[in-house]
Amino acid sequence: MIALAPLAVLSFDRLQLVRPSLSSAVACVPSLLQERADAERIVAEHRDAIVRHAPVHELPAELVAAVVINHELYLTRFRRFTDCAGSALGANVSVGPAQLRLSTAAQLDGVAFESMSPAEYRALRRRLLDGDTNIAYAAKELRSLLERPHRYPGIDPQTLIEDPSIMALLITEYHVGRSSAPNDTSRLSANAFNALEFIDDVTLDRFGRDASDSAHIRAKLRSYLDRIYCESGIFNADVCADWKASRASAAAKPAATP
Repeated sequence: MIALAPLAVLSFDRLQLVRPSLSSAVACVPSLLQERADAERIVAEHRDAIVRHAPVHELPAELVAAVVINHELYLTRFRRFTDCAGSALGANVSVGPAQLRLSTAAQLDGVAFESMSPAEYRALRRRLLDGDTNIAYAAKELRSLLERPHRYPGIDPQTLIEDPSIMALLITEYHVGRSSAPNDTSRLSANAFNALEFIDDVTLDRFGRDASDSAHIRAKLRSYLDRIYCESGIFNADVCADWKASRASAAAKPAATP
């Protein structure tokens, strides 16, 4: 019970304590025992959901998978618990494998989060705690971000996967929120570059893409990240050196089996 005290403060901060569920919060305790997954296991666990929902929203499965890896890989046991229990207490937190915020999911449903009834809130939370449904919402949000007039409405999956700069902006906005800035002046997060590395390292070999197409996409990713890490001036020489070393290490590994 003491461990739930910080979550109560969080819920007050979110002004959502009109709909707490202490029993649901206590049910989150087993998440404290859950081991942190690695990237390969995350893809294996959610592959079916990604394959099912990415095409519905005209997204490359490799990108959706990288977004899931990028969010789930770094979840500590405590963070997984606080997300689960905090949402049970009514906090507007991010939950599930794609770490989608409850208010974002409500917006995708065309519902104002602040006006949801307790029953509506609990139903939304249940949906987002289901991995398959969570990824469906995430794919819908990614497409929604692209379809705004000042972004890339109508962009097809192949064009998207071949343009790392667009994917970096998309992943940034998914992670930190929507921006009204033009494409060429919008700030990008380091988190987005990590996700692009996951496409290169993990997901391009997991969804049955033709080997020549994968090689073409991988070359574009590496050229873009070379510029970001080593030529843009954003990062220091150590980051560039680490990036180069990681590429050399990846090149020495045998090809992964889909």
